[in-house]
Amino acid sequence: MVNTEAVQNEAGPAMSIMDHLRELRDRIFRIAIALVVGSVAGYYFRNELLEWLKKPYEGMLFAGGVPDQLTVSATIAITVGAIIALPVIVWQVLAFIAPGLYDHEKRWLFFAVPFGMLLFVIGSGFAYQFMLPTMIPFLTGILTTKAVQNLLRLDDYVTFVTGVLFWMGVAFEMPVIMFVLAKMNVVSARILTKYWRYAIVACAIIAAVITPTPDPVNMGIVMLPLIVLYGFSILMAAIARRGAQVPAVLDPGADE
Repeated sequence: MVNTEAVQNEAGPAMSIMDHLRELRDRIFRIAIALVVGSVAGYYFRNELLEWLKKPYEGMLFAGGVPDQLTVSATIAITVGAIIALPVIVWQVLAFIAPGLYDHEKRWLFFAVPFGMLLFVIGSGFAYQFMLPTMIPFLTGILTTKAVQNLLRLDDYVTFVTGVLFWMGVAFEMPVIMFVLAKMNVVSARILTKYWRYAIVACAIIAAVITPTPDPVNMGIVMLPLIVLYGFSILMAAIARRGAQVPAVLDPGADE
């Protein structure tokens, strides 16, 4: 929601299109610097990080091609760079759009940022501590015949593990996103409750994307916390809209 009057009163004269483009350029440059710095740090500690990523798997990893080690090092570096730069990215985006928001929208938006970062860490930690130690042994232990020996390819393993960690961290952002949207009168607890069946289908699709395997066990391991997070999101939306006088944009017929 853009408040033109608020922009003029609080930020001075309205900025021209060129001013906005220059500001956007500067903020993108800062984001790029943060990504580069984070990626350099990730590359420097690539060996230690690889040992940490391998802990859920007790077997050995092998490099199946000449460029595999370089590819894996780049994957680790870019993933770490994105995680380290995430607070900078969020801050730069918020700083760019903040002049067009009401004061109460700014307050709740900036409150949500550190809470969202905490949820990301909790989500990644949950995946590392509980999901991966269950998923990897299950996937590598389906065939118990001696004709099969588990020799996981290095790049496949790292891509799988970093993907699960990153996207579960993102998935855990759901409650804070719904809280902010509810505070901005976009959604309500009623509309989220009304469409819970669609939410379960969406959770199943997300679980299938995070765990690209056909077995229901691993999908269930991912899907269950997503459903719990959706329920928590409904609670957060109800708290956010407590005493609200304006109907939500996506729930205009509600009797607030």
